[in-house]
Amino acid sequence: MQKYQRRLSAFSLIEVSISLLVLGIISAVSMSQLKVVHKLYSNQKTQQNIEFVIKSIAAYYIATEGKLPYPSSKEINIGIQDENLKNSFGIVPFKSLGINESLAKNSKGKWLLYRMNPSFGLIAGSEQQKSMGIKGFFPSIANDKVAIIIKSEGENSNDEHIVWYSERNFISIFANNKVIPMPHNAAVNVGDAI
Repeated sequence: MQKYQRRLSAFSLIEVSISLLVLGIISAVSMSQLKVVHKLYSNQKTQQNIEFVIKSIAAYYIATEGKLPYPSSKEINIGIQDENLKNSFGIVPFKSLGINESLAKNSKGKWLLYRMNPSFGLIAGSEQQKSMGIKGFFPSIANDKVAIIIKSEGENSNDEHIVWYSERNFISIFANNKVIPMPHNAAVNVGDAI
């Protein structure tokens, strides 16, 4: 009786190695693209929250007939505006603005920092009062000044986004006054400010 040997076909070690190498390359490219997409989404989410906060501040400005809310403390009465913080950064006073706490944070869950000019609506004296530390603030109109600054911090507390409005543009955009031309956009992302 003659034995028939059945040979099973299988992949060789070289074929398996090449397949794993190709899968590794595809995975590496996919992961890097996924990181890029995640960063874009994260930036877009933070920008949307900042825009919502700015519109809420504008609504507060209109409802209070020309007053800006003060920043809120991170530790005491979180979300309620605190007049003691008028000359420094605090967090967005989300409770005073009547918005959800999640909208007062960036996409990483860090508080959006907020500063308003305490001399809003008054004729400002010094350049420091006008610019509030924004480098490159050059008003084309005498006595114009920075009205609000909203800042989002990224990893290691470095600036991720900074958006500011001049007083004249804030009023003209949100109070439906005549638009006053400025040398820069009304809202400018300036990474080297402050």
